[in-house]
Amino acid sequence: MSQIIQIDTKSTPSRVGRGILSLPKKYSALYPSQKCEVKIKDIYDNELLCSFSPQSSNHAEPRIGKLLPFFRKNNVFGGEEITLHMISNLEWRLIPKSKYSEEIKNSEIRIEKLIDDTLIDNELQLVSVLSGYKREKDYVINRLRTSIDSEIDNRKEHAIVSAKNRQPLPPYLKRMYKTISPLCICQVSGRRGFIMKNGERYIEFHHINPTIGHHPKNILMLCADIHRMFHYARLKYEYDNQGWLRNVTFPDMEKSYNISPIL
Repeated sequence: MSQIIQIDTKSTPSRVGRGILSLPKKYSALYPSQKCEVKIKDIYDNELLCSFSPQSSNHAEPRIGKLLPFFRKNNVFGGEEITLHMISNLEWRLIPKSKYSEEIKNSEIRIEKLIDDTLIDNELQLVSVLSGYKREKDYVINRLRTSIDSEIDNRKEHAIVSAKNRQPLPPYLKRMYKTISPLCICQVSGRRGFIMKNGERYIEFHHINPTIGHHPKNILMLCADIHRMFHYARLKYEYDNQGWLRNVTFPDMEKSYNISPIL
């Protein structure tokens, strides 16, 4: 996963004027061990090749140099918090606090287009920090709760939705639900997802009504056995007065389960 570091430049406005940004020493293990060039990006993905110098006898703190074009372009004059997003060892993104809200929007757009879980995790980490959350889980819960207020995507005119035409849950939403429930606990059986060969826990996602999209009230995290029951067994749903599924009964098996809320 990428690393995200928040840097307070209030104490070094003169260095900002010379195109220098000092980095916190406590993160030295994350920085390159020798002088090198690093690619610096802004929130618009403009790139600038800069110099990095580790802590040495010449200067007490690690630093990035040749940043003057970046500071001028992004109106950084000192006295402003800057977030350093280490995308990789030699590719970093600098985000001034004045650009946080804009970068949050950019990151949320990027997340929705991503497929790779690691890249999604990186973006979730970034947007959580910029949004002021200490945990990614708190950001995800807030974002999903906000989406609850949106209207359910009603496509009831399609009376029959074939398996071929059903829309799977997008990768970024799967990752968000796994962030809330990292043990991948089935909301019906309470069983934890088993650990797969890649180290991830296994869970399946079910659309209660395949005609109304990915609204949080329409998504369940289920173990494989229960998921098959939802698709092939006779069942009866019970909803609360807010539209959340709270109980499911399988009459032929004389089984009834309460649904554990995910939010």
